[in-house]
Amino acid sequence: WNSYGGQLVFDDTLAVSGNPDTNPYSINKPWHGVFYNDFWGAPITSASSHKSYRPLCVLCFRLSRIINEDLLGRDSLDPRIFHAGNIILHTVNSLLVYALYRSILSA
Repeated sequence: WNSYGGQLVFDDTLAVSGNPDTNPYSINKPWHGVFYNDFWGAPITSASSHKSYRPLCVLCFRLSRIINEDLLGRDSLDPRIFHAGNIILHTVNSLLVYALYRSILSA
């Protein structure tokens, strides 16, 4: 929770604003490109690719940018949108693990 008000740091700028796969307005990079590119937006088959394949993470970044730019009308990236998305995802995952735990114990 302490990071909610923090800024984008270290590689966040490259991973979020510098990655064309996270840009919902990129004509050359449609949304399904995340399944063919690495975390940084380079084709996964490229020799220069880091081979870090995280399409769900990149799709979450793209959704956060849509919320940030379209729904909230902000020109710059607001880190709170990305942090709130992470808090929601972690909460949902925790509830799913809890439900799994309960179903295993009750069986």
